[in-house]
Amino acid sequence: MITGLSEEREAKLNLIGAIAQSQTAVARILDSIADLSSYSEETAGHLAVHIGQMAKYQQAMAQLLTGIAFPPVYHGTPESPWMNKDLIPLIAGPFMRELEVAQ
Repeated sequence: MITGLSEEREAKLNLIGAIAQSQTAVARILDSIADLSSYSEETAGHLAVHIGQMAKYQQAMAQLLTGIAFPPVYHGTPESPWMNKDLIPLIAGPFMRELEVAQ
């Protein structure tokens, strides 16, 4: 049983090492994209797509490793903040008293 846990930990450590090496490679690729974008926007665009795919792959590996599910990323225009007007005095009350004391 202990051997199984040890092997599992070793596999997870190896996966973490692989993710770290992959992140280093991604950083180098991003540097290259920055250099290439001044010469060819099309090539830089293709590389950016591949970087996005690599990031998704790394995220999937991290989820598998940690068991934590990351929420999906939503793109768009955010709405204005919503607050229950009945709760504002309860939340802001202590802060408002601190401001009154400071003045």
